Amino acid sequence: MVAMLPLSQTQAGILEQLFFDGIPGVGVQALKDSPNFPNSPDAALDFFPTDVGFTTPRDQGDDYGSLIRGYFVSPVSGSVEFFLAIDDASELWIRSDTDPGAIQLTAQEPGC
Repeated sequence: MVAMLPLSQTQAGILEQLFFDGIPGVGVQALKDSPNFPNSPDAALDFFPTDVGFTTPRDQGDDYGSLIRGYFVSPVSGSVEFFLAIDDASELWIRSDTDPGAIQLTAQEPGC
C-alpha cells in the first residue's frame, strides 16, 4: 500500500519510504487507520531517481504498509507523467505548490 502525503521539508529529488509493519489486508484505509501512521514508522529508506524514474525495491515483505513522500523539481517545462505500478491498493496524491490544501488524489488502485 502506498499513499503520498505532503512533506514540510525535504531535499528535492529524494523520496523517503516509510514502512509500517502489521498492516492487514491490501486496502489503503488499513494503513491510514494504523495508530503508527504517519508519524511512527517501523523503518525508513531514502531512494533516488534512476533513468526510468523513481522505483522502490521489490519483494519488501508481507503485511506492511508504506508511505512514500518527497518532492521533485521537473528538469523540463511542460507536462510530467505520473503513474502507479503496484500489486495491491494504492493512492497517489500530488500538489503543485506549497499549499497543503491543494493536494489532490491523482491516481489510485483500489485493490488486487
